[in-house]
Amino acid sequence: MPIYSLDDFDFEKIARKEPIARVRVRMLILAHLKDGHNKTEVARKLKVSQQTVRLQYQRFQAEGIEGLYDKPRSGCPFKLPPNQHDSFKQRILSKQAQRQGKPLRGREIRLLLKEEFQCHYSLNGVYDLLKTLDIKTS
Repeated sequence: MPIYSLDDFDFEKIARKEPIARVRVRMLILAHLKDGHNKTEVARKLKVSQQTVRLQYQRFQAEGIEGLYDKPRSGCPFKLPPNQHDSFKQRILSKQAQRQGKPLRGREIRLLLKEEFQCHYSLNGVYDLLKTLDIKTS
């Protein structure tokens, strides 16, 4: 497990170019630590908790600059079980074929999910599901 040193980076310079605000703050935490401020002073200056300062320092030591970025999260699982994805997709495609090119609306798909698959979705959830399953409705 590599341990990175604060002396190896110019955090202020890197932070100026960083577009993600959360990462910028994390870099400023490290810049203040590099300048010799203790964790309590850094937390007070940047209005974050001491635990945040400690965590960011540990992440940096373990992973370097990359450790300051958020890791991808899995998100909430879909209500439609994975074993039903194919049958749902086929059902949507067949309904669209019956309509001769006229696209299905989100409300219609939501109703289909409720009646045929016993899954309750919001409209946003329907569109997220369609995107994930790569289903084009128009």
